[in-house]
Amino acid sequence: FGMFLMDLAAWCSKMKSSALPWGALVPDEVIVELDEDTSFRVLRQGVQLASRFLLEHGLPDDLDAEEANTSVLLDMMDEKESSIALALSHGLRSLCIIEALLTQNPGQSREEVQCRKQTQDLQGLLMRSLSVN
Repeated sequence: FGMFLMDLAAWCSKMKSSALPWGALVPDEVIVELDEDTSFRVLRQGVQLASRFLLEHGLPDDLDAEEANTSVLLDMMDEKESSIALALSHGLRSLCIIEALLTQNPGQSREEVQCRKQTQDLQGLLMRSLSVN
C-alpha cells in the first residue's frame, strides 16, 4: 500500500517536473509518451485503486499495538522493518505530496480536477481511519 502510493507520488512529481528522493518504478519514457490527460487518468485510477483497497479491507484491529519509525524512509522490501503502520504512514505522506503537487499551479482539465478530488478524498479517508485506530 505504502510503496504503491509512493510510486504514484513519484509519477505525479515527474508529471509536474518536480523531484523526489525516490524514483518511480515506471520508466521516464512512459510518462513522456503519454499525453497529459492520460497521465492524470493513470494517476487518478491508481489513487482510486488504493482507496478501494482501503475501503474493502479496512485497517487491522491491532494497529495501535504496532510501532514504526516513520522519521526515515526505509527500504519497503526489508521484511524486518516492514509493518502495516509504516506502510500506512508512507502512504499518507505520499498522498500529501501528491495533493501538494496537484495544487501547485493547478490545471483545470477534467482529468486533473478529478485526480485532485480523488486524492483529497483518499487522504481524508486514511486520516479518519488512522485517527479512529
